[in-house]
Amino acid sequence: MRPISTHEVFRFAAQSGEVEFKTLTDGSTFKVKVEMDGVSFYPKTGLGRPNSREFIARYVVLFNQEQSFVTTPFVKAKLRSASYFVALVKAMLEYMPPEKSTEEPTAPVAPVLPPDIEGQLLAFLQRSNQGGRVERNADFIAYYYGFRGHPLPTLEDTAAGDGRTRELARKIIETKFRERVKRDDLLGVFRAQEMLLSAVPLNADEFIDALRRMNLIVADCSPAGLLRLIHDVTDDKSVGIFNQDLYPTNSAQTIQQAKALFFIPVAGVKALRAVLRDAKTLPGQLGIAKFRFLEEKLGPESANQLKVVRRIVESSSQFWAKRDGEDLWYLCDERENTLINNLFKAHRVTGSCPMEKLAAALHRALKARALDYPVALPDVIGDYLRQCRYLEVRDGIGHFRKESCEAVELSPPQEAVRRALVEFGERGASLPALKEKLNAFTGEFSDATVQKAIMNSPIVCVSGNRGDRTYRLLTFATKCA
Repeated sequence: MRPISTHEVFRFAAQSGEVEFKTLTDGSTFKVKVEMDGVSFYPKTGLGRPNSREFIARYVVLFNQEQSFVTTPFVKAKLRSASYFVALVKAMLEYMPPEKSTEEPTAPVAPVLPPDIEGQLLAFLQRSNQGGRVERNADFIAYYYGFRGHPLPTLEDTAAGDGRTRELARKIIETKFRERVKRDDLLGVFRAQEMLLSAVPLNADEFIDALRRMNLIVADCSPAGLLRLIHDVTDDKSVGIFNQDLYPTNSAQTIQQAKALFFIPVAGVKALRAVLRDAKTLPGQLGIAKFRFLEEKLGPESANQLKVVRRIVESSSQFWAKRDGEDLWYLCDERENTLINNLFKAHRVTGSCPMEKLAAALHRALKARALDYPVALPDVIGDYLRQCRYLEVRDGIGHFRKESCEAVELSPPQEAVRRALVEFGERGASLPALKEKLNAFTGEFSDATVQKAIMNSPIVCVSGNRGDRTYRLLTFATKCA
């Protein structure tokens, strides 16, 4: 390939199956064959007068192996294979002899960095290392920092994948990267760190998405690997990565087992863990709790921890949450919960039910409990039911997902109510008639127990006005006016 003058300007031209680079100074061309679904370049004529390094940094995603990418507003491409692009750009960066000039020497111009962190990392490794193993070492180091699909490779993983020993892997990373890198070499890492410190606690997926919007990430990247890079480049280890229970995820196994990952300040994480435990436990008896209830329980001395835990509750898949003005209704779907237990009891008597009737039945069941806090109203319960993993809602009817629902036994009074209402069928029964039927079944329950089993049961649908109510099994809820 011919040397490329730093003062030449390039023009792209798309042809079938190949991309042509053409210099405007002498008209010489060279082509790279790529497999592509389509490629477009803007503007169609002229690219200003950047030098070739600026041109490459701005208009080509350096070493990008992602199937589709957007480099800048000026160049968009969707490729099935970017390998030829990669080879060309590497060669262009490696062979750029200085321009001979009679002009007065000027101060050296700092290289223009690629916009993304991986590109900056690989460009730095290309510039700062010489010899026949530059490419191999660059890919090797990128793998260690999570840019090649592994959630968090150890030195042993990194060494084994490249046929090297653990000690050699450590030495390469230390001498080829850690000892040489400076702030100006990886500005993207410092931008990512600044964003992270301003937003913690932060869901790991949200962090990566934010970096994509900032064009700092263009391909797949491990959140834990990226945090390792931030630690090594900035020498600031104040933020760690933790699972949904706020335990550290310091291996590939713990990362893969985690249901959610969060970036959390390391200092004070033990106190945070205790508050999070309380947040998970509180909705157990209430079904759905307000976050204010937790604040009242723990008091103002836990205000800082509560702010962090609230952000976790709002962003973690293990919680369901709904804003209510400045407050928050929520429950933890992974803990023993009265509402979910009653939902499973409803599933014992029906496979589907109108959502309005199901929410009302569950609300009545929650009201039966003597609690220190008010229970959620039917509309809040309905919002949860429409998003929970136990139901599929179609046309206002909730259909239970059998594979998600646990087998829960009815209490003896509830089972007696079920048997009685099965005999009454679709027509249902008044309260006196239902009590009479129950007394015929058994006399072992007190009036208060029978009253509670009827009035506050998750399997009973109530219709009509006070003094003229009809009670039916949820199986016949569609008959309830």
